[in-house]
Amino acid sequence: MSEPLAAALRLQREAAAEGFDWTDPAGLWDKLAEEIRELQQAPDAANRAEELGDLLFMVVNLSRHLGVDAAAALDAANAKFSRRYAHIVAHL
Repeated sequence: MSEPLAAALRLQREAAAEGFDWTDPAGLWDKLAEEIRELQQAPDAANRAEELGDLLFMVVNLSRHLGVDAAAALDAANAKFSRRYAHIVAHL
């Protein structure tokens, strides 16, 4: 797992062990939507970077709750994109 993804997961697990965790799955989806809105509304590059970080952190948290390894899921998505892109390029 990449260092930033692993660090996010470690922080979330530590917080959960202290009782700071989502108990309602609907809240996870609401928070994800909130982070997306905040990124869409970010007024400048610095705020976009901050909001994108918050969104990525939330995606790792969601993956933890879903029982999905975020790094493995991203690796699989990268591989799928590479296959599809190679197919398109080959047919151009």
